[in-house]
Formats: sequence, structure tokens, C-alpha cells
Amino acid sequence: MFLQSFPCKPVPLNTMIQAVAIQIHVGILFTICTIYLPPNQTICQSELDNLLGQLLAPFILLGDMNGHSYIWGSSDTNSRGLQIEKLTFDHNLCILNDNSKTYFHSINRTFHTIDLAICSPSIITRWDFTVDENLYNSDHFPIILKYFDISVQIPRRPQRFIFDKANWQLFTLYSELNPDMVQMDDIDSATETVTKHIVEAAERSIPKTSGKFPKQWRPWWDEKYAEACKKLNKAWNYFRRYPTTNYYVAFKEAKAVARRIKRQNKRNTFQNYVSSIQNNTKSKVMWKKVRKLLGMYKMGHSVSILNFNGQIISDIERIADTLVTWRKAVIIPIPKPGKDPQIPTSYRPIALTSCLCKLMERMVNARLVRVLEENGFLSNFQSGFRYGRGTIDNVLMLEKAIRDAFVTKKHLVSVFFDMDKAYDRTWRYGILKDMYNMGFRGKLPILIKNFLMTRTFQVRIGDILSQNFQQYEGVPQGSVLSVILFIIKLNGIINHLPQYVHSSLYVDDLQIYCASANMSFIECQLQTAVRNITCWANKNGFIISNQKTSCVHFCKIRGIHPHPEIFLKDTPIPVVSEAKFLGIIFDEKLTFKPHILNLKRKCVKTLNLLKILSNTSWGADFQSLLKIYKSLILSKLDYGCMIYGSASKSVLQILDPVHHLGLRLASGAFRTSPVHSLYVICGVPCLQFRRQTLSLKYYFRIKSNCEHPMYNRVLHPLFRTFYSNKKSYIPSFGHRMRLLIQDLNMENVDIVAKEEETPPWTERNIAVIDDFSKQTKSLTPDSVYL
Repeated sequence: MFLQSFPCKPVPLNTMIQAVAIQIHVGILFTICTIYLPPNQTICQSELDNLLGQLLAPFILLGDMNGHSYIWGSSDTNSRGLQIEKLTFDHNLCILNDNSKTYFHSINRTFHTIDLAICSPSIITRWDFTVDENLYNSDHFPIILKYFDISVQIPRRPQRFIFDKANWQLFTLYSELNPDMVQMDDIDSATETVTKHIVEAAERSIPKTSGKFPKQWRPWWDEKYAEACKKLNKAWNYFRRYPTTNYYVAFKEAKAVARRIKRQNKRNTFQNYVSSIQNNTKSKVMWKKVRKLLGMYKMGHSVSILNFNGQIISDIERIADTLVTWRKAVIIPIPKPGKDPQIPTSYRPIALTSCLCKLMERMVNARLVRVLEENGFLSNFQSGFRYGRGTIDNVLMLEKAIRDAFVTKKHLVSVFFDMDKAYDRTWRYGILKDMYNMGFRGKLPILIKNFLMTRTFQVRIGDILSQNFQQYEGVPQGSVLSVILFIIKLNGIINHLPQYVHSSLYVDDLQIYCASANMSFIECQLQTAVRNITCWANKNGFIISNQKTSCVHFCKIRGIHPHPEIFLKDTPIPVVSEAKFLGIIFDEKLTFKPHILNLKRKCVKTLNLLKILSNTSWGADFQSLLKIYKSLILSKLDYGCMIYGSASKSVLQILDPVHHLGLRLASGAFRTSPVHSLYVICGVPCLQFRRQTLSLKYYFRIKSNCEHPMYNRVLHPLFRTFYSNKKSYIPSFGHRMRLLIQDLNMENVDIVAKEEETPPWTERNIAVIDDFSKQTKSLTPDSVYL
């Protein structure tokens, strides 16, 4: 176990000895290897020599070696000790031990030195060896190695201002601006001067945090346990000084008492914390306690860049062209769960940019998106980050096509593409070129150009910043405008498809499909589409991943049918039995059973949290548990339920026990309680009714928007006769909703289209009748106003 604040990586070892090693960089690069040599096991000298041969010098070898020798302070010498002596002499190594005892034998009540620290001679002067006097409920004393090098920077938490202790009167006095600070020709100089002045005023009037990492919070530590620890340390010191039987018994009793009090305090503290989760408990307060319990702390707040020049600037082109600080970002790498932390690609970069720049981006983004939507520049099949659209639109499009192919006895082959680092490889000049082709002229393209060019960033680990790097390609991370600019660039990828190949796009998640009774025709059409997409990607700087791109052959026709052979850059696209598309797993028979099993697996794992929080004698209240269930579990069951709800009843019933168990845990009901009473008590319907309700909401949302790409396909679905004659085939979404609406007698429900709001930048002629403006307040009695 080691602190990952320093750059480090594991060292693979090929040995039968119990040993692990890492390489770490603290001013110099050296290797640390921990080793355990069992006392009753024979270790060959060649095995030790082989282990040292795999360690890159300089290195430190430390651990429990069970060797006794006069050299490191033992009262005798055994064979293991002679073996270690020979090892140090043969490899010219140094022993850091200072004759301190490192092990307490509880049976014989004796002290020994069997834990050793051995290092290369080149680094022996950099380390100081000490042994802690406390056992910490172990039989080995902790070994402490201190590294002496003032040039090593230990990562710390970024210092932040403590605003609760600020002297605002003093800050107001020191932060007063004078006209000379802003009357400059260069806006960057004015910004830097004003920012520096305000920061200096803040440092003089607002205290800061120390920047040190706080110790892990122990809420179970109270006066009773502190007194028990005090008695334990006192008994231990007496025993170490006078190792008699009476002092040893007193030490064991004090140790048992301290351990019992610690366990009771931990149990009571957790019970009290869970019981404090009430309906009015703020989530921020609750999660703050959880992070403190886990020893997790924020690495620092976002640093916003202050910009002020004392006047209103109307030339937006000049702002983007001159403010260099607006084009600078601080990158904080966040490790991806389940990924190797030693690989740079296993981190998700979180970019912190100027808050004022984000405000300006939002204003530009609102007008740019409105122009793109009003003129129809964006493809109708792009659903990413657009008003009234979502991932379910693309999933529904594919599900309907597969259902229609099944009922008409056709094959449907779908290819799911994946792009490597699409954001970072976006062609900037291509964005400007596409905007020019759309008809954008004037200052907006110049603003976008200046916004994209000369982007710089720094990487921050703790409070240590790297040097400035320039981003030559791609759209900036953490920017509001980046999403719409990326969509503009990727908008043309689906304009190069053959007539019989259909597609859907959610930002960079591209999926194409083709349906036909002739597999050769499908192969020809899809191969042409893949070739066109690859050519477009190469021309515009994108790379399609061969490893992550997959293909699924959807078919219910009886008999043996060969899978399609489609090539991507001379590499065959693998044909898989199931693929995950926008969170929904599609299998080749469209039973949705793999998706539902995966969904149940995730929900059952999350239910463990409810099991902990809902105890019979203590725990959170009913409303809090119900909210936790709805937010963590029911939300997962709701996502895509209008799509996977078309599965058979036997498959859908797999999720019912999860729903019932969650309601039982939240309400505290018995296992024998009827499920219908659970629905009434919790106010949550069964999953079937919930799926129908959400499906109806989604249906009427499509019906209220005549420009929705699925409007005609859902309201006027095809193959009605086919589905009526073939009852064994599950109908598509539009037919399912038609039958449900007929059963509920909702055929004559009219949906009022939502009116578009007037944008804030247009003029509004509002007439106001103000009779009070004619009255003089001092001469008008109060009865007039009443």
C-alpha cells in the first residue's frame, strides 16, 4: 500500500519468494521491494540472488526476513541471518537498521530484530531509520524511513480562501480600483493588473487553508476510547520497561478493553449516522459525512479567472482575440473505474476554464443552436444535445427497424462504430469550413476561430502544476461551445450513405443498418457505407477503432444463414451475438434477455446499500429510503423501459423481485406482505404499469413535435396487416401504443404543441398600464393603493 501522489509503477517479479516491488520517483527514481521469508521455509541463496537481479538500482529491500544476526542487533545468529549477511556482502548492500527491536514475541514475551531495511550504497545517506514504539495491535513495530531531500515537492491540497473568516471591510478597502489600472491599450495587461490587485487584497484580508492533507476523520473516537488508549499505552510502557508477568497481564487486559470499546463505538456511530438520514437531510451534508468517513477530500475548487476592465466591451471579436486567459485550461485527471492507473489513457481529463468565458460561451451557444435548428442545418438523425431529443430516439429507431424486418421475413444487419478520441482529433479548420458552407459570415466565424486557436492547458496534481502545453487540434475539453462545434463537424458523416442504408447518430455514437431478404445485397450496401464513412473520417481527421467496432446480424428466419462479411480497413468487422448501444443491449433475436439480466445484476448490487441502511432496530426513515431506492435503482429500471418493455412477460418478470425487494426494504414490510399493499404504501406502481406510463409519456412527446424524426413512424406505423396476421411477432412501438391507447380509451386526446419561447435577444413590445405613475406618493392616501 503506497501513496499515489508520487509518480510510480509496479515492477513485475519472476520469483517464488513472496515479494512485491514498485518504482517511485521522489527526486530520483528508485525501487522499493517488500519481502517476507517464512521462518520454517528453506530459501535458496540463488533465489535471493535472482530477486535482486530483477530490481533496478538503486533499490530498498525491506520486510520480515526472520533472520537473526549480531550485525543488526540480535542476541544470536541463525542460518537465515548468515544467509542475509552473505547476500549483503555479495551484492555490496547496506543495512539501515540501528539495532532497534522490531518484533515482539507475545508467547515468550521477548523482543527481536527480524524486520530489516537493506538499500543500495548510493542512497544510504538520504534515509533515516527509526522504529515506532507502538505496536498498533500487531506484533511488529512499524519501521519509518525518512527521506532527506529539500528539493522534493510533496503534493498538497491547493490552498483555498476561508470565506467564513473573511474581513470584508478590509477586503473592500484593499480591493478598491483606480482608473489607471484599467486605462490601458492592451486588455490582457488591464486584466492581469486588476486580477493581481484583487488577489492581493484577498490574501491580505481572507485567511487560507494550510494545504496539508487532513487526517482521516474518526467519528467513533470519543473520551472513553481516548482514556482506554491512554491506559493501554501506559500498560505497554510499563511492560516494556519491566517485562514481568503482572505487567504483561495488565497490558493484555488494557488491550482487550480498548479493542472492545473501539468496536462498540464504531457500531454505535454507524447506527447513529444511518438513523440521522431523514427526509429533510440535505444530500450535500450526507455525502460530506460519507467522504469524511472514507478519508476522501476534495483536491481543490475550480479556479476562475477574474476579468474586469471598468467598461462594457461590445466588440465580441476583440474579446476572443485578446483575452489569452480565456483560452487557458487547468486539467485535472480523474481515474476511470476499473482501469490501470499506470496507463495515461485510463484517466478522464476534467478541464477547468474561466467562468466568465463559460458565460460568454453560453450566450453564443444559445444563438448558434437556434440558428442551426431554425435553418435545419443539423441532420434529423443527430440526437445529441438537442432540445426534445435523447438517446431513446436512436434506440427506438433501431428497435422499430428490427421488428419490421422480423415480421417481413428479412435480415437486418447493424454496424456499431466507435471513434478513438473523437474530441481531441476534431479538425478545427474543418469546423470553420462547414460553418462557411452553412452560410455563416461576419464576426461569428472569426469568434469561433479565435476561440479554437492557441488553446493552452496545464495538468494539476494536488497543488503542483505542469508546464504549459498547447493544444493544436481538437475542440477544448470543458467548454460549452465544444459540443455544438463537434456536432457541426460530425454532421456530414451520414450524408455519404447509400440509399438503402439508414443511420442514427448521438454525438459520436454512430450506428448504421440495412434490411433486405438478400444477404448479398446487404453486404454490398453496408460495405459501400463503411467505405464511404472511412474515407470521410480519413479526410476529416477521425479514426474509427477496429477493435471496438462490431456488427450484429438480426434474423428470425429459420434455417442456417451465413453471417455477413464486412471489412473495415481490410480488417473484417466481428459479428457478435449482442451489442450495447446507448445503454441498451441488443441481442440477435431481440429478446432483450441479456439486457434485463445485466440490469438485474447492477440493481441487485445497488440494493446492498439499502440493506445496510434499513435495519430493524436502527436506520434511515421511510421517506429517505424510498428516495434512495427511486434515485439509485428505479431510475435504472426506467431507462429504456419503453424499448425493452416489448420483451416477453417471462423475461420482464425477472425484474419484479428486484422491485419488490426494494419496496420491502424501504417500507420495512415483512416478506409475507402482499406486493399490492407495498404498491399502495410506497405510492409506487408495479413495473408493468410504470413501463406503460413512461411509454405513453414518450409517445405523446413525439406526437407534440411534428418535426421529430420518429413522428410518422410512430403515429402512422407500417405493416399493420402483417402484425395483425402474425400474432407471434411482437409489434413495433407505434402498434403497441395504438393498442394500449385503445384499451385506455385515449384515442381522442389532443396534444397541444409547445410554443417556442421568445429568445431574450429579440425586442419585446410590452404595454404596461401604470395608473400609479400619475399619483404623487406624498399626496396620495393609503386607501388608493389598497
